[in-house]
Amino acid sequence: MPHFKDAMIAKTHHLTADITGSDGKRAIIINLDGKYADSLHEWFGAWYHKIGNTGRPIDGQVKIGSTPEEALDWWVRSQGFVFSEGQ
Repeated sequence: MPHFKDAMIAKTHHLTADITGSDGKRAIIINLDGKYADSLHEWFGAWYHKIGNTGRPIDGQVKIGSTPEEALDWWVRSQGFVFSEGQ
C-alpha cells in the first residue's frame, strides 16, 4: 500500500504517514525516521489529535482538520516542523 504522505520535514527528518480504517473512523499513523511518532483520528468527517478510550473525541476537544491533509499539516506545524520545499 502506498503511503498517504512520504516527505522530508525540516530537511533532517523523514516522515511517512499511512491511513488505516474505513470512512468515518480512520486513523493516520505517523512515523518519523522509521519510528512510530503519533496518530491522528477521524470521527465522522472531523480529525482529532487524540481520542478517548471510547474511540471518540474527548469532550471539548478541538478539531484539527476536515481532511487528512489538514490534520497532518496541523501535526507537522504543532511539532515545530515544516515540510521541505516541494513536499
